[in-house]
Amino acid sequence: MPQFWLEPFGTTNPPRRMDPDWITAEGVDIERWEILSGPSARNPPKMGRGDQLIFHAVGHARMFGAGEILETPRYSTHPVWKERFPWVYPVRVETWIPIVTDGLRTSELVSKRVLGRLQAGAPYVDLTREEFEALRDALKGLASARFHE
Repeated sequence: MPQFWLEPFGTTNPPRRMDPDWITAEGVDIERWEILSGPSARNPPKMGRGDQLIFHAVGHARMFGAGEILETPRYSTHPVWKERFPWVYPVRVETWIPIVTDGLRTSELVSKRVLGRLQAGAPYVDLTREEFEALRDALKGLASARFHE
């Protein structure tokens, strides 16, 4: 049974925002985008194959997409992030906003619990199915939204 998560992209310390044109800047393959996540411990995060994600851009404070984890994560030391975000997840992007700054303001749609976890620097935040579906549907309602066929 899938679980549901809000996955932050970017950091506040040190400040690193996603490029607003994230697909071009990151060279994103919508079919298989390899995202990074923490925590740095050798035990993988709770997220796994089949789980559903909402993408949140740290710094921009906006949600900009949704996707599904395709496989179990693999541990890999990143050239920039070293062991801070060592887990690599292949994700199929199913709904996306091409320009991050056109996304939804996260603080206007998530619960205080979810916002508090984000502000505390959690590497990911659990969502209920209902929270996930409401956020995904809100993303789909944006004029600039794109969908996987």
